[in-house]
Amino acid sequence: MLEELGPQFERILLSFGVPEQDREDLLHDVLLAYILKANTIGRPQCWLPQALRLRCRQYWQVRLDRSRIEAAQGPQARTTGDPAQRLNTLLDLERSLAHLPARPRKVVRLWLAGRLSQKEIADKTGYAKASVDNTARRGLAYLRKRLGSAAYFAA
Repeated sequence: MLEELGPQFERILLSFGVPEQDREDLLHDVLLAYILKANTIGRPQCWLPQALRLRCRQYWQVRLDRSRIEAAQGPQARTTGDPAQRLNTLLDLERSLAHLPARPRKVVRLWLAGRLSQKEIADKTGYAKASVDNTARRGLAYLRKRLGSAAYFAA
């Protein structure tokens, strides 16, 4: 069964853009879950690819959450501890945010400072979840470009 599903697994991992060094780990996670649930799974040929897709989405969500936390802590965590430098960094961020249109500014502030999930931001603003994601990405890309440092705002 694994031999026939192998090419499909590879396509799934490639389509999600999972780095090569992490692909085997994700596949092992899915296979371990299958072993634990094998007696309750009726059609493993259908279940395994779906489980791998889910695991890939979880993989990227964790990476996104980590980068959001690093971005939110970035200006404070990456300064030398000098209060004046920290203040200058925060002022630069605030000035850059002021150049964003209202909608992306609101989303990026909730994303970074509020540490809200996409769903929470969508609920709070009334925007669609996909719109929140796209708006946040564009806003963060603008901030990276304006501030000249990808270290503060990892995508």
